[in-house]
Amino acid sequence: MTMHLKTEEVKDWLRIDGDDEDAIVSSLIEAATTYLQDATGRKVFGKQTSIAKLVCQYMITHWYEERDYYNPTPNAVRKPIITAMITQLKYGGDDNESTQPEARLPTLGQSGESEQKSGTLKKRSSGQRSRRKT
Repeated sequence: MTMHLKTEEVKDWLRIDGDDEDAIVSSLIEAATTYLQDATGRKVFGKQTSIAKLVCQYMITHWYEERDYYNPTPNAVRKPIITAMITQLKYGGDDNESTQPEARLPTLGQSGESEQKSGTLKKRSSGQRSRRKT
């Protein structure tokens, strides 16, 4: 996985001096990137890289500052801004390459109609009529 956030960049964001926290920051960068791609089902670093970086930085900040906090209900509360940004990344932009298998939608026949038969969607040519079994 390509890291689009650099350790120094995140340390500046978190206002961390020195190298003592580098391993923690690096693991948080990887976790945030993975989380964001899993949450959106997309390779989010492309056209919307600045938004993806910002979401990752918000998540990293939360995880870094709350690393000693125990919450018995994980993910019970997620800041609305993060939820909104993840949703935007999930559904926005055609430049983002999906990490999920591409959904295939049925195509319609010339008449613009399709029919379902035996649990599968089949095209109906413009000359065929639909018959219902009774």
